[in-house]
Amino acid sequence: NSAEKETLYSFVTRKEDRKSIKLLQVDQKEVEDADVKFKILKGSLTANNKFYLDFGDKPPFSFFKCYPIVPDQSSLVSPSDDDTEPVNNDNYAHPCVWGIAQVTESRLDGVEIGTKYRAMLPIGEAVSFENAKIDKSDHNLLIVDRPSTNLAYNVFTKLGKTDEEFEDLALACSPGTITGFGLNFNLRNHDFMEQMRLLSHLQVVR
Repeated sequence: NSAEKETLYSFVTRKEDRKSIKLLQVDQKEVEDADVKFKILKGSLTANNKFYLDFGDKPPFSFFKCYPIVPDQSSLVSPSDDDTEPVNNDNYAHPCVWGIAQVTESRLDGVEIGTKYRAMLPIGEAVSFENAKIDKSDHNLLIVDRPSTNLAYNVFTKLGKTDEEFEDLALACSPGTITGFGLNFNLRNHDFMEQMRLLSHLQVVR
């Protein structure tokens, strides 16, 4: 049997004008072989979102690769006269936000329908992943398979009953922590820490 089609909506930005936001319609076949599917409940906007936009195409973060556009299934809703470029990953991107998503379907042991997770998400209705696994060292972490995205942003953190009371606070505070970890890891991995200390020292002396 052929999969039924579903229509999803999300917001995208033009790469040449990242202040612009456009509504994207995606008419796709329903993903039947996904390990897990989520409904997006909410997202947060913080100062970190400016960082995500500015570094969207740049390694090692590559934020725009988190949720790539599928060109043959996507179209802009009510495009303006300025929207002349093809709707593809060269011209448009999903801006990412930290948000809360709830499991709607799962074939993974330990990932139950109705469970909420905190994760980096698109500004949209739903997401699904064909490949995902529970972290062996921490069963509260779900790792989604996105090789082209920085590992720090492939983690979905499970929310318990007590966490829900503070989920809005977590959305406001956790982005800076995660970004700081990513920057620290990248600087150390490329042996930039000594140069950073030197620059800091020179600024103090100056």
